[in-house]
Amino acid sequence: IFPGIMHHFHNLSSAVSRMHDLTLAQFRLIQLLAQKEKCTVKEIAHELGIAQISASEQTSRMVKAGLLQRKPCENDRRINHIVLTDSSTEILHERAEAMRNHIKKTLDRLTPKQQKEFVTAFKKINLLLDSTLNTHSEKQTL
Repeated sequence: IFPGIMHHFHNLSSAVSRMHDLTLAQFRLIQLLAQKEKCTVKEIAHELGIAQISASEQTSRMVKAGLLQRKPCENDRRINHIVLTDSSTEILHERAEAMRNHIKKTLDRLTPKQQKEFVTAFKKINLLLDSTLNTHSEKQTL
């Protein structure tokens, strides 16, 4: 069941990304920066599991498009942090709203009791995935 659900979410995410002419890779980068607030290109490459040259090229294209911005590190001017612009932040808000609306429209077909059960189940799944991910991360750092 889970792969089917993930497939639907992936397709929905792709469709919403296309609203702004973004590739999924670009959207993943925007989401990463929304979570981390700022990253170096090296950190972006590591977090996204891509080559540093690819992260650098993608970042440069997105800076030119006004979606990202380079900010020199206050302590070391040789280091540039990549941050979101107001434009990319707005895209994230619009995407979240579109996803919420789509999911709400889908869940509205369930009874209130079924909706509550669905949300409860997904909260539990999220907690389980978080704890599994944290346990896995801890094992890797040991």
